[in-house]
Amino acid sequence: MSNPLWNHDEAVALCVVLESIVPDYGCHVALTGGTLYKTGQRKDCDILFYRIRQLTCIDMTGMWAALAKVDFEKISGFGWCYKAVYKGKSVDCFFPEGERDENGNEIEYGAVEVVAPTECPTGWVDLFPVEDFSSLLRTPDGEVIF
Repeated sequence: MSNPLWNHDEAVALCVVLESIVPDYGCHVALTGGTLYKTGQRKDCDILFYRIRQLTCIDMTGMWAALAKVDFEKISGFGWCYKAVYKGKSVDCFFPEGERDENGNEIEYGAVEVVAPTECPTGWVDLFPVEDFSSLLRTPDGEVIF
């Protein structure tokens, strides 16, 4: 039986595996939590999944299916936090943008229908529903940020 605890080197190796897969589904990964900044073994590995800035979507369905092929299985979760297991070890998966309903309440990915997703293919989650991005590139007094 394998050791269910994580160490730093194993956590980094997991990030390498994940990063070889998840960009195809609209995100990157980053290691965080105890396996990053504490010594010794940890009970779980904390991974941040963040949207590729140039995209408005993460294909959650496709991503979880692809990750299952490398023995990375989603167990539970919704919104910004999912529990997973990789080769028998516990992984906490964080999606900082989450998905929210029209009132701003956090909900499970895919729990609401995205109306007319112009930038997102069917089945993808629109995490950044903005039609005119120019307003995001300016300060309130109109100065261009970049």
